[in-house]
Amino acid sequence: MEKQVRIAWQHPKLFPNKSTVFKQLMASTASELTAEGSTRTGKTLACLTKLFALHFKYPGLRSCIVRASNVDLDETIRFDIRNTLLRYDLDDPRSPIRAEGGATRFTRLYINEGECQLGGMNRPHHVLGTERDIVFISQLEQLTQEQYELLLTRCAGTAGNWRDTAGKPRFQILSDCNPDIPSHWMYEREKKDLMKFLHFQFEDNPLFYRDGRWSIDGKTVTEQLDKSLTGIYHDRYFKGLRVAAEGAVFQLQDCHIIDELPDLSNYHFYNAMDFGMSDPSVCLWIAWDRTANDVIVYREWRRTNTNILDMGREIKRINSENNETIENYIIDRDLHHHQLLQNESGIHSTLARKGPGSVMDGIHLIQNALAQTVLEKPGGLRIYRQLLCNTDPNPKARGQPDLRREMQALQYDPNKSDAIIPGSDDATDALRYFYLWKHSGAQAPQGTPLTVDRLNAQF
Repeated sequence: MEKQVRIAWQHPKLFPNKSTVFKQLMASTASELTAEGSTRTGKTLACLTKLFALHFKYPGLRSCIVRASNVDLDETIRFDIRNTLLRYDLDDPRSPIRAEGGATRFTRLYINEGECQLGGMNRPHHVLGTERDIVFISQLEQLTQEQYELLLTRCAGTAGNWRDTAGKPRFQILSDCNPDIPSHWMYEREKKDLMKFLHFQFEDNPLFYRDGRWSIDGKTVTEQLDKSLTGIYHDRYFKGLRVAAEGAVFQLQDCHIIDELPDLSNYHFYNAMDFGMSDPSVCLWIAWDRTANDVIVYREWRRTNTNILDMGREIKRINSENNETIENYIIDRDLHHHQLLQNESGIHSTLARKGPGSVMDGIHLIQNALAQTVLEKPGGLRIYRQLLCNTDPNPKARGQPDLRREMQALQYDPNKSDAIIPGSDDATDALRYFYLWKHSGAQAPQGTPLTVDRLNAQF
């Protein structure tokens, strides 16, 4: 195995990682193995090194590399492969390693008679087409439990190209992740002895620390992270702790709130709706830059004591007045409301995912997007400060919060690890519907009527 590791590290400035946790990761045959640690601790490079070392050792190995969204692979995984691990292999026309799909946006690698597919779970058919010997998931905390267990069905020992000395097939779901809230579903798998965690520190990154000495890059980056991260983000992304603010579901910082909207000409626009009876009905306007994978919530409409038809007419009027083309409407999972919107307002919507685990899955996706904003990475979430666009005429609605105030007030139930205290969370529910849809891959275009097949495809 160590010979294969040396083959994988071909960049002249890099050496095989000599840290203890790296050696444990390389040697582990656990069926579910996750490298956890602060940002910039070398987790991703370590996992990629193992994956390619296995490819070099076992001819015909079948693998895939996955993130929540395909676009997220460009700035992370593809960059590391293209510029670090396989730099000379991909540049040399005589190399036996071939990339399919372009030099920088490759979707498949052919290595030692085997193949490695790259893709995002927003388009799961790209990575679920065949059995795999090993699956590497980057940023595991971004995936929902449903997506993870779907990948488990493709990596269960049936590919048969990676075998031990006795001929028994091996397989592995290999992941990296940043620490998250203690109630995250991946830690539930750890408690059940289904998933093994290895904990990386800054000293385990060979670019930062080697032979007992810090590099200039290592000292600079760690000092900057220590100085710039605050509160819970310092605990998670610098100290590597699994923590949550006391009772708080979301940790909003100044970087999450914007006072001026940027140029949205390259964004795609969506409406997310939550219907209320005694609670307000809410519609959010969401701009999504699919290239950078960033999201901005820029407008909110909310009203108490309204019906779905009046709400639909209001939303259509606002979209028309602002000359905005909405690509999809994601609504609360209510088929009756869907049909009324479709028949009376001409709004063809997508029903939100509901059911066991959907609330916490949606919360985790929002939390991760907030964290990406803090770290200035793609996939962030920002909220326009002045997003409320209407005044509710109902006197009892005075002082009703908007999305930002809802998120700041939302609390976990102290008696349950996976539940929130019921309260004013109508806009938060609408945002959660959008993120669950965004990561589902079931992205039907606006104007597509609901059919039985399309409804079943969403669940």
